[in-house]
Amino acid sequence: MGANFVSINAVAAVFNQANLEAANFSNANLKGAKFIDASLLSVNFKQANLSTASIQGSEIDGAIFDEAKLSSTIWVKYKRCRNGSVGVCN
Repeated sequence: MGANFVSINAVAAVFNQANLEAANFSNANLKGAKFIDASLLSVNFKQANLSTASIQGSEIDGAIFDEAKLSSTIWVKYKRCRNGSVGVCN
C-alpha cells in the first residue's frame, strides 16, 4: 500500500521524480503542485484539486482521477487541460 495523503493541503508542493506508486491523495488540495517525471502508478486522486498542477512526463497507469479538478493542469504529454475539466483532461 502506498503513502496516505488523504485531504492533505499541499498547494504548490513539489513531488518531482518521486515514486508515489499506490499513494492516496483523495480529497487533497494539490493546486499548483508539481509531479514532473514522477511515478504515479495506481495513485488515487479522487476528488483532489489538481488545478494548475503539473504531471508532465509522469507515469499514470492505473491512476484514479474521478471527480478531480483538472483546470489548467499540465498533463503527461504537456497538454493543458481546459478550464472546468473534472475527472478527465479535456
